[in-house]
Amino acid sequence: MRERLIAFLSEMSRAEQTAGGDADALAAIEAGYESAVGEYGRIVPFLLQRNGFRVAHADAMRIRRPRLLFDHRLNTELNFQTVHAVLNADVVFLMLTDRRIDERFVACVDPRLADIDDLMRALPPGFLPDLYFDYQVCTSGVFLSGMERAPFPTVAGLCHTFMTRKIEQIAKLFDFVLPMSKRFSELMASCVPAAKIVDIPFGFSWGSFDAVVSPGADADRDIDVLLSFDGGAPSAFYGTARLGTERLFAEAKKKFGDRYNFVKATGIAKQEYIELLRRSRIVLNAVGVHGPYNYRSCEAVNAGALLMQYEPRYVTGSQRMEDYLEPDREFVPFDETDFIAKLGRLMADEPARAEIAHAGERRMREEYGYDRQYRRLFSLILSPDRGDWRSRRPTSAEAAYARLFAQLHSVSTREIDTSVLFPPLRDFLEMLNGDDIPAAAMLIPFYERLEIGLREKAFAVVCGRDTAFGISPAHNLKFYDAAFRSLASPSVVDRFNYLALCAANGRIDAEAAKTLVAMLRLPVPIPIPGDNETMRLVRRPAVQGVTDEMAAQAEVTILNLPRLAAGGDPAACWTGARDFMRLWLYVLLSLTEPAGGWRKEAEDILAAYPLEVPLNAASDSALRRVG
Repeated sequence: MRERLIAFLSEMSRAEQTAGGDADALAAIEAGYESAVGEYGRIVPFLLQRNGFRVAHADAMRIRRPRLLFDHRLNTELNFQTVHAVLNADVVFLMLTDRRIDERFVACVDPRLADIDDLMRALPPGFLPDLYFDYQVCTSGVFLSGMERAPFPTVAGLCHTFMTRKIEQIAKLFDFVLPMSKRFSELMASCVPAAKIVDIPFGFSWGSFDAVVSPGADADRDIDVLLSFDGGAPSAFYGTARLGTERLFAEAKKKFGDRYNFVKATGIAKQEYIELLRRSRIVLNAVGVHGPYNYRSCEAVNAGALLMQYEPRYVTGSQRMEDYLEPDREFVPFDETDFIAKLGRLMADEPARAEIAHAGERRMREEYGYDRQYRRLFSLILSPDRGDWRSRRPTSAEAAYARLFAQLHSVSTREIDTSVLFPPLRDFLEMLNGDDIPAAAMLIPFYERLEIGLREKAFAVVCGRDTAFGISPAHNLKFYDAAFRSLASPSVVDRFNYLALCAANGRIDAEAAKTLVAMLRLPVPIPIPGDNETMRLVRRPAVQGVTDEMAAQAEVTILNLPRLAAGGDPAACWTGARDFMRLWLYVLLSLTEPAGGWRKEAEDILAAYPLEVPLNAASDSALRRVG
C-alpha cells in the first residue's frame, strides 16, 4: 500500500501543478481525492495533502465540508483529535507564534503584535472558517486580541472546568464552551449563559482514541490486572482516590497473586503503555475532580480491556460515569467496600469479563469516536437553532478584561512567555482610562508575573504614574509600597494582596495581618466586594513552609469549586474568597508567631473545604454545604 499511496500522492500533486485555476481540472482532482478516502482515509500523509489541496483552492471546491480554524498550539503533527478533524473538515491550523511554518494549511500569527484582523489576512485566500475551535483552552495562556469581532463563532473545549475563575473569563471571550461532563454543564449553567453551553460527551477534549489505540486480541491477554499509575500522596485533584486504588491493588495481589498475573507499570514510554493495555484483561483506574473519566478511562476501553474504575465522590457532586458507559455492562465501578468481591468474580468468569470489555469498546468506538464527535460539533454549533451568538459577545472593554485575567490565571508562569501579556495589558489599561478602578489594585496580585517581562517604564505605567514613579521593579518592596499608596481607598482585598505580595518578598507585617484577620472574622461585609475584587485574589503567598500541594488544594477547594457551586451568588462567592484570605493570613502569622496557634487555624479552614465527600455520603448535599 505504501508504494501505491506514494504514487497516488505524486500523481495528484502533478495534476494540481498543471491545473492552474481551471475549475474543471480542480474539480477532477477533488473527485480523485474523494474516491481514495476509502483506501487511504486514515493515513496521515494522504489526509494532510488532501487537506492542503482543499484549503488552497477553497473557492473552487464543489463538495462543501465544514471549514474549521483549529487552535493547535505549536505542534504541526496530527494527534488523536486532529487526524479526525482533517478527515471530517477542511482545516486551517492556527498557531499563535512568530515562527513561520511553510504549510499552506497553517496560519501563524504573533499574539504579541497581531489581532483578529491580522489573522483574517493570514488565512488562505477564499478560506472563511465556519468556526474557530480551541480544543483544550484551559491549558492555554494566550488568547488573540479582538476575538469578539470574529466573523465566525468561537468554541472552547474546557478540559479543566474546576479552574472556575479562569473559566468564567474564557466563557466571556468565547461564543460557546464545552464543559467536561454533564455535571459540569449543570454547574456552569448558573454562572454562564445557558445558550453558550454545549454538552458534547467528554467535552470534546477527550474521547475515543481509536486513531492511536486499537483493541488487542483476547487470546493475547496475559496480564490479568494492570495498574499503570502510582498512588502517591493525597492530591488536590485526585484526593485519596489514586492512593486508595493502589492499596486495593496490593490487597488483591496478596489474595489472588498466586493464581493471576498482577502488573504495576509506571513511567513507561507511550507505545509500551498502549501494548500493556492491549495485553490486559482488567485495567484499574481512578479519576479526579476533572470529571468522571480521564485519558486512561478511554485508552483502556479502546484497548479492549475491562475498565474497573474507582467511583469518584467529590464535592462537585455526582460525576456520573453512567452518563457515558453503563455500569456492570460496559465498565465496572468499585469502591473500598466491593472491590475484592467484584474483581474475584470477573477474574473467575472470563466470558462475563470479555462481554463487558467488548461492549465498552464498541460503545466507545461507535458513540464517542471522533468522527461522530466532529459531526456533533458541527451540527450543534452551525445549526440555526443556536440563536444569535453575536448578540452574546462582550464589548471590547469586557473582552480586554477577560483576556488579561484569563491569561493571568493560567496554571503556572512557565506556561506562557510573559511578553504575550503586553497586548491584553495595554487594552486593559486603555479600558480603565477614567474608570474608578485603579490599575494598581487590579494588578497587585500579578506583579510578580508581570515584572518578569515588563521594563521599568511599562511597569510604572501599570500604576498610573508613568516614569514619575521613579522606582525600578528590581526594588520590589519599594515598588509595592508605592503602588499600594496610590490607592485612595484600599479594600480588604487590596490590603490582603499587598501584604501577601510583600510576604513573598521576605517582609511579613504581622500586625497588619492580625488587623485583617479581625476584619475577615466579621459577618459578610455590606456591601459585598464586587467581582473585580474577588477575581483578583492572589493564588497564594509564596513563602517557606507552604507546599505546592497545600497551595493547589486551597485554590481548588476554597476558591474554585465553591465559586462554581455558588452559581454567581455574591455572598457565597465572597465566603470562599474570605476563607482563602484567612487561610493564608494564618499561614503567614504562623511563620512569625509559631506558638500562636495560627497553623491550627489554617489547617481547620482547609479541613472545612474537603475535596472528597465521605464514602456513601450524598455528594450533592455536600456540595451545597460547602458552597
